Amino acid sequence: RVGIVAPVMADLVRLTLVRAGDQVLGLRHASIVGMGDVELCEPLFDLCNDPAVGLKLGDGRIVGVDALLESGDFLVSAPPFPLHLLRHLRGTTVAPDGRILLVVEP
Repeated sequence: RVGIVAPVMADLVRLTLVRAGDQVLGLRHASIVGMGDVELCEPLFDLCNDPAVGLKLGDGRIVGVDALLESGDFLVSAPPFPLHLLRHLRGTTVAPDGRILLVVEP
């Protein structure tokens, strides 16, 4: 007998990995429409004190992060219980170095 355990929901999603403070997070690449003025940005989830990069989102907001790391296609799974209750959390994925990353929607 062979058992296969698969996530209830998993999608291949293009993500941009960013560093905000000492956290590495994944943002959906499609939600980023360009670069924005760092002077006008709000820090991503208040994680970084002095953002170096401003990312313009589709809704017109500009969020600040400390660094852009990389973009690529990642397998994103639904957040496990009880993390699915967090408002901005869209899922989890595995970084190229093996760490579990949170995929967020600011």
